Amino acid sequence: MIKISLFLVFLSLPLLAQKKPSPPKSSWKKEAVSNFNFSNSSYRDWKAGGEDATTWTLKFQGFIEKDWNKKNWKTAGKLGFGMTKSDKDFRKSLDEIFLESIGSYKLTKLLNPYISASLQSQFSKGYKYTDSSQAVISNFWDPGYLIQSAGLGLKPYEQLTTRLGFSLKETFSPDHKFADDIESTNKVETFKIEPGLESITESNFKFNKIIKYESKLSVFINFKSVDEVDGRWENLITAQISKYININFGYELLYDKDMFDSSQRKQDLSIGLNYNFI
Repeated sequence: MIKISLFLVFLSLPLLAQKKPSPPKSSWKKEAVSNFNFSNSSYRDWKAGGEDATTWTLKFQGFIEKDWNKKNWKTAGKLGFGMTKSDKDFRKSLDEIFLESIGSYKLTKLLNPYISASLQSQFSKGYKYTDSSQAVISNFWDPGYLIQSAGLGLKPYEQLTTRLGFSLKETFSPDHKFADDIESTNKVETFKIEPGLESITESNFKFNKIIKYESKLSVFINFKSVDEVDGRWENLITAQISKYININFGYELLYDKDMFDSSQRKQDLSIGLNYNFI
């Protein structure tokens, strides 16, 4: 009886040695990253001169993506807020709300018909400062933008995507005239809708394990007027020094005739704490 049992155990060894099949990998991709930067300097009887200053910024960005054999759906967002204080009170240095959702169909290896919707605004009041006063020039959902698009996307490389589609852009501005038609003199419009074309090109390159570069160029062409072209070019270089510390350099170029007649520029360099939630 013992010999039979040992013989059965011996026969079962190859089966026990086989690896259990690993569960299939999820087709979901997700990321959620926060970044906090803080700097402070103070002086007392410092003969070389200087001015007390405190700056902080908090950023959050992430995405969730589902990939099928013939379809893809991705929702991404960025939130950011920051303040700076020098010899006066705290003033805003960063204020951003952006959400975007895209659904696409894989027609060929390169071409993908898509539909998308995006939302953009800010958290709090924006001010124009003079030597003696300050005036509110923007606020939450003033302006607020919604853009819906449908068109064709192209993905020649894994790190580069571009898309072009017919779009509707809605502008909301209850108090600050971002939606006002200057040709209409009898009333102030608080909402407007513009048909047009939207083009978005995104790239994401990793040069090594430490440094990566992200860029996004967004262009909206209004059908009503050729000269009413809105554009935003965002650039970010990130150097991951350690698991929790990184250096960021950002440069942004914006042109929106509803806001300002000339282009707007913003750049920032920061060293901060980085935390991955997912």
